[in-house]
Amino acid sequence: MKHDSRDEKDNGLTGDLRQLADLHALDRLMGAFIRATGLPSGCGIFDLHGERLVPVDLTRFPRICRVVWTSSRGQERCSALIRQIIEGYAATGSSQASHHTCHLGLTVCAAPILEGSAPIGVVLAGQVWEKPPSARRRAGLIRGGDWFDIDRPEMERALDDIRVVPPEEMRGAAGLLQAIVSHVVSAGLSCRRSEREAELEKMLYETELGMLQSQINPHFLFNALNTVMWLASLEKAKETVKIVCALADLLRYNLRQLGQLVPLQQELEQIKGYLLIQKARFADRLHFVVDVEPSAAMVPVPVLILQPLVENAIIHGLEAKAGSGTLVVTARRKGSGVVIEVRDDGIGMSREAYQSLAERVRKAGSQVGAPGLGITNVVRSLRHHFGDRAAMEIVSNAGQGTTVRLTIPTGEAGTETQPTLGAGAAKGRGV
Repeated sequence: MKHDSRDEKDNGLTGDLRQLADLHALDRLMGAFIRATGLPSGCGIFDLHGERLVPVDLTRFPRICRVVWTSSRGQERCSALIRQIIEGYAATGSSQASHHTCHLGLTVCAAPILEGSAPIGVVLAGQVWEKPPSARRRAGLIRGGDWFDIDRPEMERALDDIRVVPPEEMRGAAGLLQAIVSHVVSAGLSCRRSEREAELEKMLYETELGMLQSQINPHFLFNALNTVMWLASLEKAKETVKIVCALADLLRYNLRQLGQLVPLQQELEQIKGYLLIQKARFADRLHFVVDVEPSAAMVPVPVLILQPLVENAIIHGLEAKAGSGTLVVTARRKGSGVVIEVRDDGIGMSREAYQSLAERVRKAGSQVGAPGLGITNVVRSLRHHFGDRAAMEIVSNAGQGTTVRLTIPTGEAGTETQPTLGAGAAKGRGV
C-alpha cells in the first residue's frame, strides 16, 4: 500500500527477515565470531534484495577495505561482489556456506540465512588472503591504488595488514559462521511459533466469549424485524419498510459462512443495502455510486470483502467531513483479474494515521493473531483465498480522501472460476 504523495509502500503480508531473527543479536555474535577466529567481518547482514539489515561498522573491516571504501570506485567494486553473492543465493536456493574472491583477490566467506531449507538472507564475513600474493601481484595491487585515488604508500601499508588464512581454516570459519546464523534464525522461528500459539489460544478464547455474547436466536431476530416491517407498513411508513427490509437482508447475508466465495454482484447488492441504511442516517450528506462492468459482475470474491472498506470510508472519511461527501465503488476487468476500488472524498489520513494503518495491515498479513476487525480481516481473507496473487493498495492524503484498491485474480482473461466453499487453509504471501 502506498501513501500518495510520499510514495511509501507496505508489503503487508510479505515475510520479513526481521521477524525471523534478532538481527542485533546476530550482529553481536558476528563480533564474537571475529574475536574467536581473528577474521575481519565487515560486510554484514543482507536480505535477498540486497538490503543491508544492520548498520555498517567500518572498524570491523581490515585496513585495505577501509582504504578502498573511501573511493567511490572502490565502493562500486565492493558492492558489485556483494550483489553477485546475494543474487547467486537467490537464484540457486543453496543452503551451504561458500567462499568468494573479491576484486583485490581477498577471500570472502558467505553463509545463507535459512527459513526451513530456503535462503532468505546472507551473512558475509572475512576478507583475507588464502595465500600470500606474489611480488608481481602485490606490485600490481599497489599500482592499482592509483585507480582508486589511493596513495601508493597507504595502499602498501593496507596490504601489509591483510591476514593469511589457509583454505582449511576458512572452511572451518565458514562452518562456524553457518552454525551461528542457523542458531539465531532457529531461535527466532521458535519464538515466533510460541507467539503464534499464544495468539491462537487468545483468539480461541475471544471467539468462544463472542459466541456466548451473541447467542441470540436468528429466527427470533428475523421474526422481530418482520413484525416491525408489518407495523411500519400498516402505518404507511414506506421508508421505514425499506430500511428494515435492507437490514434484514444484510443480517441474513452476514450469517453466511465466512469461508465462501460469492459472485461480486452479490457483494455489491449487499453494499447497496448497507448504503441505503446509512443514507437514512446521513440524508443529503451522503451520496454514493456503485458502478461495475458486466464482465466483472460474476467474478468470485470472498464474502464480506467490501463492507469493512465501505464502513471505514463512511466512519473515518465522510462522517467527520463538513458538508456532504461521496463514496464510489467500482469494479473493472484488468488483464486476468478484476480491480475493485472503494473511493471517498472525505478527510483522508494524516501521515501518522497512514503509518498506523500500514502497520496493522503488515501484521494482518504475517501474524495469525493480528487484530481481526475491519481492514485486517480483508487482508487475511484475500491471503486465505488467493495468496500472493491478490493485492491491496491504499492511497490517502489528509483532506483529499482515501482510495482502497483491491486486485483479485480470476484466471485467464475473459474466464470465470466458479464460486466454491473455502473452508481450507490456503497459504501465501497475500497483499
